[in-house]
Amino acid sequence: MNPQEICDIYVEKCDWWKHHEATYRSRISYYISQFDKPLWNAKNKGTVIFRLSDGFGDQIFTVRRAKEIAALGNKVIVSCSKELMSIFAGVEGVSDIIPNDEKLSLHYDYWLPSEFIMIPILMPHKNSGLPYIFSSNEKTEKIGLRWRGHPNGHCDEERRFPVHLMFNAVAGKKCISLQRDHGVELRPDWVEEVPLTNWEETVKQISSCKLVITSDTSISHLSGALGVPTWVLAPHTSSYWDYPNTSNDISMYYNSVTVFRHDQGASWRPLFKDIQRRLNNID
Repeated sequence: MNPQEICDIYVEKCDWWKHHEATYRSRISYYISQFDKPLWNAKNKGTVIFRLSDGFGDQIFTVRRAKEIAALGNKVIVSCSKELMSIFAGVEGVSDIIPNDEKLSLHYDYWLPSEFIMIPILMPHKNSGLPYIFSSNEKTEKIGLRWRGHPNGHCDEERRFPVHLMFNAVAGKKCISLQRDHGVELRPDWVEEVPLTNWEETVKQISSCKLVITSDTSISHLSGALGVPTWVLAPHTSSYWDYPNTSNDISMYYNSVTVFRHDQGASWRPLFKDIQRRLNNID
């Protein structure tokens, strides 16, 4: 089956692909021009370049599947954003890492774009929900806060909430800021500023937290991948948090992540009241 035929299957089976068909078909056409080897079909064995794409959160979410590809008898080379290479080095199944913008000069037998593995048509998803990025940093009693994503991110308007609601909900707690770049100016003085100049530092800070409370950003995925207790404020449009375990709102992808779902058009206030209540109960 060639890549464009797989695109046809996704368009038929997945609403997300229907809405972004032109973008994904264009992207797959670009990949075909870059890779001179066959697409991996989940049956052949050899060296597979697993090409991660989209935002940092998407790549953190998807890199876990290198383990499954490797378990089928393959050597897996992950191609990703260069900023993430250092924290992906220890992910099980990853034999080597290259940046997405590097001209291919190494040996490989097959390639696979992450667009084809996020929805399990090629390969059933054997998700355990367990951590797959690790840190030896010591735990503290601090709560990590992230209140804004990138303003150009998908559905940013839907994930934005009045930041004072978050700060009011955690008032009196020891908190650190996991906010970087956009929105840092909103940090209250009582929320500690910590170094976040690269992803290694971010891993260190998140792994030291007893809890992370975050909007739907890459931080929610990294915290979940680290196994840190995480409360994610998810907009109704977020596909990553569509299907929590309905009995307790635990994410189906990360055992440590609890999903607080915001309903379209509703106030954010009840969610933060619930967060405040739960915080008081765990102290």
